[in-house]
Amino acid sequence: MQDTDLLLHAFNLAPGPEPTNIKWENRHVTRKTQICNSIVVNFLVLCHLIAALALFTWMMHYAVSNSKKYPPTTDCEAVNSQFTIDGVVDYSELGNYYKFANIDFPYTVDK
Repeated sequence: MQDTDLLLHAFNLAPGPEPTNIKWENRHVTRKTQICNSIVVNFLVLCHLIAALALFTWMMHYAVSNSKKYPPTTDCEAVNSQFTIDGVVDYSELGNYYKFANIDFPYTVDK
């Protein structure tokens, strides 16, 4: 492998173009306009960051309130055993889960 190989392909170096060949795009934008544009962009970025922080804070509050309402230490097997008929839990509208959920609904909804 030679020094001119890159990823098993030879490459050639050529001199750069003359300065007369440079494209001078956006030279009409003044320094004042550039500063105004950067202020607007930074303000919008800051607004998005504040909105993301507010959304994150609200979601954490919601998650904490749900974890207090439904603790992760609930033993589901013990609950399921109360509604088991012949080793099978009936989740249909005719089953005990549905009946007890309708009975307990008024007591579990925030008022």
